[in-house]
Amino acid sequence: MAYNHQDKQSGQLIRAADWNEMSREVARLDEAKVNRAGGDTIKGPLNVTAGADAAQASLKVSATTNGPKAPLAEFRHSNQTQGVSIGYASILATGSNPNQPLAIAARGTDPLTLNAESGGNVGIGTTNPQNKLQVEGNLHLNGNSLYLRKGPADQFHLVRWQETSDRVEIGGFSGVTLGHTRDGANVIKPVLQVRSDQQVEVSGSLTVQLDAATRNVPILQVRRSAAAREDGKFVFLELFQEYAAALGEVYPSIRFHHGNRYWRRIEGRSDGFHFKDGDINSDGLTGLVASSLRFGDGTTQSTAVRVQGGYVDIGAFRGNNQVSQVRRAISYAGFTEAPSVIVSIVAIDSERGNNLRFHGFAESVTRTGCTIVAQTWADTIIYGSWVSWIAIGR
Repeated sequence: MAYNHQDKQSGQLIRAADWNEMSREVARLDEAKVNRAGGDTIKGPLNVTAGADAAQASLKVSATTNGPKAPLAEFRHSNQTQGVSIGYASILATGSNPNQPLAIAARGTDPLTLNAESGGNVGIGTTNPQNKLQVEGNLHLNGNSLYLRKGPADQFHLVRWQETSDRVEIGGFSGVTLGHTRDGANVIKPVLQVRSDQQVEVSGSLTVQLDAATRNVPILQVRRSAAAREDGKFVFLELFQEYAAALGEVYPSIRFHHGNRYWRRIEGRSDGFHFKDGDINSDGLTGLVASSLRFGDGTTQSTAVRVQGGYVDIGAFRGNNQVSQVRRAISYAGFTEAPSVIVSIVAIDSERGNNLRFHGFAESVTRTGCTIVAQTWADTIIYGSWVSWIAIGR
């Protein structure tokens, strides 16, 4: 029973019942502090001093409600528009404003530490997040993985730091695609694709650059693992042009380019390899330097084949019904051994009614020269004759 205060007039006696009622109320207030049914209003600062038992809360609010948004203790602005409450296992934004965000802020002038919008977006370092989670500033993950999706049968899609190798790893269950979004929002145009079958595809040109002080470091290496157990024929590098009915023949090439010093190309065609200069619009051929060449018949040529030639004016001479010869000495250079000399007839001016007998050959062949012999017989009359010669050797 609550205490019912009654004023006493001067000179009136205090009855025993009055004294007992007042004493009981004083004892109750001393024990329960504030323990009344109905709403109480406490004005001014409220200081709650913790008790000696650290395990006990300094301020405890109890209620039987367990709704996810039912407030147990509420702190609201005097205009009632905004506030915050502690509910059943939750901290809630309250007040008459239906779109009031919930912020957790640190002291200082920086933006709010954590800001949860009513639409479901959460911002760190921003009061106006436009995504489910928007972080303004650096994000530090120490030794943890960032999972983009964890699907059935552990289909992981993650970005993580690998501690033992000190590397950043990016992995997708079916592969990883790197590209750009210049062509449209939320559309990734692939540039580099790593597929789950260990295939890598690059869309566009690829530049591999290495700034190294040692010539022993390869800029690009196509390598097969030593764990492979099959030997024989394998394709390590392929230059491939896709077929199109409207497309003519394409000549793929590899270019070797040293700044403004030289550039050379190896061009593939249906008839074989063409060694050309570096200009893609040029068909100028270049030399091939090798210690030896092995041909399809199995023979090997280890030194260069040198070819020289010319022609000789033999002049006029007659057969006179006997063997008649004219000799002309020629010189050449550059052969390491005596070459093979081939002699061919270029032109002959002879008497029309007589026999025409003419033969040309080489004799006394050395590394530096030979003698060209023109021979006729019978009644042949030569008014003028010319022969050509070709020396082939090493």
